Amino acid sequence: ETHLFVGERYVVTVRHGSQLSHVGLRGRCEAVPKLLGHGPAFVLYALMDNVVDRYFPILEALESELEQIEDNIFVRNTARSNIESLYALKQKLMTLKHAVDPLMEATGRLYGGRVPQICSGMSEYFRDVYDHLHRIHASIEGIREMLTTAIQVNLGMISLSESEVTKKLAAWAAI
Repeated sequence: ETHLFVGERYVVTVRHGSQLSHVGLRGRCEAVPKLLGHGPAFVLYALMDNVVDRYFPILEALESELEQIEDNIFVRNTARSNIESLYALKQKLMTLKHAVDPLMEATGRLYGGRVPQICSGMSEYFRDVYDHLHRIHASIEGIREMLTTAIQVNLGMISLSESEVTKKLAAWAAI
């Protein structure tokens, strides 16, 4: 969680719960003096871009986790652990969604319509951040759909397994 306070001559950030710092960001900004001439607007963009870029590896890790769980769906006697893993993954995905959606809305305001005076001239940069957020949002929705399907398939496997047990019990009772 990062809070940003932007004024005509300053940008203040307050971070909670992040192990990653923004230390390298200052060097990145200073390496582009022409853009740094936009003042706090460029720093705001660079901070937002830095935060959003950190979501991509998280998204890839969630996709990999889903693939691993899907591989286990057809393994016997893993149904309960699969459901637990799928719901844990769904919870992580929703945490990411709750981080992305408000940022997407705020970023949308910085590139279109009535842009704050401080950010004028930077709309194409904020549009870039918005586009990345849109891609992340679409990926989240895709993973959510795949999660729903995986949960349904897993429940189907449970039903199939229970049906097989019932048939074996009925065959045993008929003896």
